[in-house]
Amino acid sequence: MLLYALVKFAAYVLWCWLGAYLLAVRPSFVDALKFGGVRWLIGLAFGVAAAIGLGSISQQSSFASDLASPEGMAGRFCVGRCLC
Repeated sequence: MLLYALVKFAAYVLWCWLGAYLLAVRPSFVDALKFGGVRWLIGLAFGVAAAIGLGSISQQSSFASDLASPEGMAGRFCVGRCLC
């Protein structure tokens, strides 16, 4: 689960760096870390809010992003947002 969180954080950092680069902002790695960290925290907050708000979800209604989770990669699907 920690590896999943770190990979997701790294992807957000790279994505933020690329976005700033394409906008000709000349991003630094520290700026990319800050923006990526904020983006990661926003996703975590909305994920937890969705888990609380939606409660238990049937297996057929599982989110597509669950496929990228450690459980989804192993061929198992969690019910709802178990890995926010």
